Amino acid sequence: MEKLLFFGLTDAEFQKIKPVASRLKLHCEQIPVSMYHNTLGVIASYRAVPAGIPAAPGTSVPASLTAALGADAPAGASAVSAACGIPEAGSTPAAVSRDRLLVMCQLPERRMDKLLFELRRIDAPIDYKAVLTPTNAGWTIPRLLMEMHSEKAAYTAKKPLKGLSQ
Repeated sequence: MEKLLFFGLTDAEFQKIKPVASRLKLHCEQIPVSMYHNTLGVIASYRAVPAGIPAAPGTSVPASLTAALGADAPAGASAVSAACGIPEAGSTPAAVSRDRLLVMCQLPERRMDKLLFELRRIDAPIDYKAVLTPTNAGWTIPRLLMEMHSEKAAYTAKKPLKGLSQ
């Protein structure tokens, strides 16, 4: 099913975007912070499990960012979670990430292009945009944001600044 998942938007920001999704006949959901411990695949398939409740058998829901990262977890994985501003599973969300994220699920390229055009037209307040893939379907929101932050840093470091001679 074609759908849009929004993370980190205020109600006012979400209400600004909803008419665009409606015109394009796209289902959209604003995902609460309490669901950030679930994987994207679980969230996209409506099988999200609230924090602190064990996952159903066969459903992979990491207990924390460390578990989600597995062997790739840095020594201070909790620090990564805190740096992203996203609580780990079972914790109370005292501080939430300031990053606003859109995850597009099963959108054909033409519909995605139209959506992105319309979001630019209304100056939608979205910091990061992603497409649900088989790879990131197993990631939690903190893991996805960590990857997106590192990609942005790498891209920014390689991009020459306009107006400066090298």
